[in-house]
Amino acid sequence: MVTGKPISRRPERIVDMTHLLTKDFPYYPGHLNFLLNISFSGTFVDGKVDLLSNDYQTAEHGGTHYDAPRHFCSLKSCWDTQAVPPERLIGPGVIINVQEQAKNNPDYAVTPGDIKNWEKKYGRIPEGAFVIMNSGWYKHVKNHTKFLGNDKGNKSNLHFPGFHPEATKWLLDNREIYCLGVDTVSIDPGNTTQYMTHRLALVSNLIALENVNNLDAVPEAGAMIYALPIFIKNGTGGQTRVIATWDDDGKTSGAPRHVIEAILVLFMTVIAGLF
Repeated sequence: MVTGKPISRRPERIVDMTHLLTKDFPYYPGHLNFLLNISFSGTFVDGKVDLLSNDYQTAEHGGTHYDAPRHFCSLKSCWDTQAVPPERLIGPGVIINVQEQAKNNPDYAVTPGDIKNWEKKYGRIPEGAFVIMNSGWYKHVKNHTKFLGNDKGNKSNLHFPGFHPEATKWLLDNREIYCLGVDTVSIDPGNTTQYMTHRLALVSNLIALENVNNLDAVPEAGAMIYALPIFIKNGTGGQTRVIATWDDDGKTSGAPRHVIEAILVLFMTVIAGLF
């Protein structure tokens, strides 16, 4: 039997970094948008019990979601959703704020210099970090044209910030991170034609978080990020609840890592049983 000490307290600060998913959420062009249908509304057990139940459909890669490595990698060594280890879904938050750079340049791509500037301020990026770009784009989610860079509903002429391949390669070569995250629909900038950041990151078994929300409410250093995705067989990604926790003294807040991992394993086992 596995035993452990119960979590003794809640963190002082908790921020939900997830967008509410609705039929109007701007998906990357070509993906099946979110749709919710009422499958049952009424009473049962001789009219004594109220029941409401819905069906929904959606592309894996819409709303706040994660990319499993298999999304851009056909190698057997690249994880699909069922293979991603639960410990890879938790990590220290490293928020790279490039709002000034992106304000007048929707094609801005995070550079190695942006990452090194973060380290000058806060120290070396910790092992297992979630490195997340804050371009301020999450604030434009209700303006489809601004958020995607066009209103044509296709992949041409897209404009939004992302990670430059050189920054991605620098992180892979020099730091042991778990995740790249963005507040846009793709970790590659919208004007990409080669998707090199996806290709570099996912073949290295990083996960990607896209459409992350509320980044101004999360400290640039000192938070712990939790990303709990839907757990589906043979998936390449899925909708994800992303949460940040920390204490006011700036120290990362959360349960001991082995306790968190045990909770995640239990959570994902329960979810797996639903499919």
